[in-house]
Amino acid sequence: MVVNDIDIFNIDKTLVMSLIGISDLTKKKHTYTLIDKLNKQTKPPQFIADLSIHRLSKKETVWYKIIQETSSYATTLPVYYISNKKGVIDRNELLECSIEQMEEGVKIITIHPTPNKELYELSKPRLVPCTSRGGNIVLQDSINTNQQNAYLDILPKLIKYAKINNTIISIGASFRSANIFDSLDLVQQKEIELQLELANYIKQNGVSVIIETPGHASPKNILKIAKIFNKYDFPLMPLGPIITDTGIGMDHITASIGATLFGINSNVKIIAAVTSEEHTGNVPSDSSIIYALKTAQLTAHIIDMYKFNDYSEDYIISKNRAVNKTCIYEDSHEGCSRCDRLCPLTNKSW
Repeated sequence: MVVNDIDIFNIDKTLVMSLIGISDLTKKKHTYTLIDKLNKQTKPPQFIADLSIHRLSKKETVWYKIIQETSSYATTLPVYYISNKKGVIDRNELLECSIEQMEEGVKIITIHPTPNKELYELSKPRLVPCTSRGGNIVLQDSINTNQQNAYLDILPKLIKYAKINNTIISIGASFRSANIFDSLDLVQQKEIELQLELANYIKQNGVSVIIETPGHASPKNILKIAKIFNKYDFPLMPLGPIITDTGIGMDHITASIGATLFGINSNVKIIAAVTSEEHTGNVPSDSSIIYALKTAQLTAHIIDMYKFNDYSEDYIISKNRAVNKTCIYEDSHEGCSRCDRLCPLTNKSW
């Protein structure tokens, strides 16, 4: 199904994006099944990002199936789908790929227009210079061809087609920090300046824009980054932020805490559903992706409680517990296996 178009930036709600894709062609059909599972959730994600790294025919792509078969919006990273022969980007191929996706109904395309020689040099002293797959592809092209960023070459035409198709352009964080120690260093500060400059240019040309940021960041740096962006009126899509590097195998939790802190202190509009496998090297299971979705939705709800003073869902649950005299939601019997006859909620004196 093709979902009705809405102005997502004027909704009093924090939205959620699930991340899926085909990295192994033998798992193609399995990924199609996962799309269906996400769509059948009681609360499907508002967005599903196609992170596939293989160029397929249009009807085989994950993004096309999201558009045609789900109630979610599709988002893509066009640079993942091009041939990228010998580390060189064909500008025409990148543009044609982006236009095809926009014309077919992809709602958000993420571009990587910030990598340049200055940021490349500044990133070298980092523990991890670059953790962005898309950003690294663009950077390698610039190094190999000695040309400017490929996305800057095609940006005017991208803006033209995004305006025609009502597509949102997301400015990727190519030099987002891969650990809390690289967070808010000079290269990230410079990239944020570039992101804001480009966001302003895109917006002035009549296209909606969202900024991705910041990657890994300590609690103090999350607040500092929020303060930087609060000077500007751009919606944000945080990558994480992963609030500690120690949560290996539990990054659905570290990302949820980071996103909550960032969300209540800045203009976060979409949060990504980070799985527990984020830093384990394993491909997330279906159950893990769905659990990440539910974790992200709970995070979004907590942000909305703060931002929009929306406690309606919480009141329904609290009222139910009060009426049924049990802390167990939707349970009408008195007591539970933990408290049994000592349950304080069943005290007849109340």
